[in-house]
Amino acid sequence: MTWSTVADFATALTLLATAGVLIGLVNTLRDQRRQALLYLHGYLARDELSAAREAVRCRLSTIPYAAWTDDDKLHASRVCASYDQAGFLMETKVIAPAQAELLLRSSWGESVCDQYEALEGFLDARQTPSKTGRAFFVHFGRLY
Repeated sequence: MTWSTVADFATALTLLATAGVLIGLVNTLRDQRRQALLYLHGYLARDELSAAREAVRCRLSTIPYAAWTDDDKLHASRVCASYDQAGFLMETKVIAPAQAELLLRSSWGESVCDQYEALEGFLDARQTPSKTGRAFFVHFGRLY
């Protein structure tokens, strides 16, 4: 056996080991993204957020913003913040683009649009010292 054969054998082993590590990393990344999607789904499905979306969809969408109570505005803020977080996770690709597209093509995507349209008065009226609601919840707007 020559040194050249030994070197070729060592190179082949190194390439196989590197391929194994890369496959492991890809699988780990895929699992992390899958878990991120499951986290987001679980977060959005929480009872208080579901109740807030229902309040917006069934009641707040039918009355003028000027008539909203403080509780109504709290529901609106929860919806905006939750969809803003979802948009941030998608925009930063913590949620893989293919998974984000799948989520937005489901009933969640319809919910984003319905909720955004119902909350436009809230978003226009919401002010912070430096931003309006639309600028404050920018990722929600990008989802829409």
